Amino acid sequence: MARAREPVAEWIAANVRRLRDAHGWTQEDLAERAGVDVRTLQDLEAARHDALEITVWAVAEALKARIGELFLKARFRPAKPGRPRRK
Repeated sequence: MARAREPVAEWIAANVRRLRDAHGWTQEDLAERAGVDVRTLQDLEAARHDALEITVWAVAEALKARIGELFLKARFRPAKPGRPRRK
């Protein structure tokens, strides 16, 4: 049974294709510039590859954060060794 496409995946697909076309690039051109496999880009433009978007939304929701917060410029702090202690 095929999984229903997420609306956000379709929006991203449409915007990627629109912007790629505006640059006059082929899928191969964009894939090379982005450092991704052509098949990955084809899946993205067809809204077939939505794991990243769903993952980001799910993580933001789990963190009770706004999605935009995950896209803010940030630096990694040095990690403490071992597992975090449960509160």
